[in-house]
Amino acid sequence: MDIWDLIAQGGEHGDVLVSGLHQFFDEHNPEDISFNPMIYIYESCPDHFVKKKLLPVVLGYPRFAHKCHHEGEPPHDFSSWLMSHTGVIGLKFLQEIEWDFSSVDANGCGLLHKIHQFSLNDETLTLFINRYPALLEQRNVLSHTPLETHLQLGNIEELNRLIILGASLPNFDDVRMALLPDISREWLSQIVAHGVDFAFGSLKNGGQSSKQALN
Repeated sequence: MDIWDLIAQGGEHGDVLVSGLHQFFDEHNPEDISFNPMIYIYESCPDHFVKKKLLPVVLGYPRFAHKCHHEGEPPHDFSSWLMSHTGVIGLKFLQEIEWDFSSVDANGCGLLHKIHQFSLNDETLTLFINRYPALLEQRNVLSHTPLETHLQLGNIEELNRLIILGASLPNFDDVRMALLPDISREWLSQIVAHGVDFAFGSLKNGGQSSKQALN
């Protein structure tokens, strides 16, 4: 019986193993080790039930969770790595726990990318951002969000859809607008000011010209 089976069964053995993880994180600093323990644990664990039990443990140590961002390990941090490997399962895990995003910096952009990629609909993204508004307040978090990605790629239809969503999010004007290129700021301001009708009118009448301008 391996370590994951013991944790899955619970009881004394499982509690000891989980306690050992806490002790490891309590007694070490990220700079003391040459690997990201969060990613190592999840790569070696085949059981989603066990991963769910361990998630509150590993996410309780954000200094370790963000370690890979500074070492060039894709994509950004443990949270976005989890999303990229588990998809909607990872999103569900993250929604079921309370995680303090106060230490998130540029790492948050990777997390938002993955949430949008795997949530399958913008409603899930909205709910997640509204639940963790601190994500919108961190420096550089929005510089690589789906919004700006679609803008840079000229994906006007997708961009319009996200703008309608984004206009209702906290700090949209103060945070997002300040990080977007000047060429898009006026266009996005018009969408925010005039609402959904303008957005879809822009899509029908100005989509191609907007793409050309972006290029």
